[in-house]
Amino acid sequence: METFEFLGFGLYAWITIITVLGMFTVLLFTKLRSDLVFLSAIGILYVTGVLDAKEAFSGFSSTSVIVIGVLFVVVAGLTHTGVLQWIVKNLLGEPNSYSKAVMRLMLPVAGLSSFLSNTTVVALFVGTFITEFISNTAAGAMFFPIMYDAAETLGYEPYTFLIALMISVSSSFATPIGSPTHMLVYAPGGYRFSDFMCIGLLMNLIILAANIFIVNIVYPLTPLQ
Repeated sequence: METFEFLGFGLYAWITIITVLGMFTVLLFTKLRSDLVFLSAIGILYVTGVLDAKEAFSGFSSTSVIVIGVLFVVVAGLTHTGVLQWIVKNLLGEPNSYSKAVMRLMLPVAGLSSFLSNTTVVALFVGTFITEFISNTAAGAMFFPIMYDAAETLGYEPYTFLIALMISVSSSFATPIGSPTHMLVYAPGGYRFSDFMCIGLLMNLIILAANIFIVNIVYPLTPLQ
């Protein structure tokens, strides 16, 4: 079996290709939970010998995975102590429309994302204003509860609001800190810190406009059942 080859790919390569295609097919055309689909794919690759035990389960010891897990614990603590509710009240106030809720949330999120990793900002803004300075992922994680509360306050399912949050968290264009891609060219290109703001701030405004005028058209607001 090790000598099997078709179209230049060996047996393990074909098992991987079929597994990945099958995984995306299931995600696209079923409502199965994504975590179960991904774990099933890893299980198939492990059972068929494509991955050994160390490779198959190495992701669970990843620093990024652990950090995100810890962030959700922090968010739970903020929620049960009332800190999150205080932040929601002062950050969002009492929005009476989707556009106002998104605008009031995106401004601090975009600001934080430019200076932090997007991942951190998400998690952080579960209660604060940090996206331009921290990781997109963190920023996103932190703002999930806020968006849920905003959606419930307005009487809508959170789906559209979370899509808007996802896009907002990615608006880390104004500085070289918010995106690893920016850091790759920052020093070699001889750029100044302020050079990124020239186009970055405009890009952030375009994203804000897209969140307000386009997202709720592509993903219509759905009243709570």
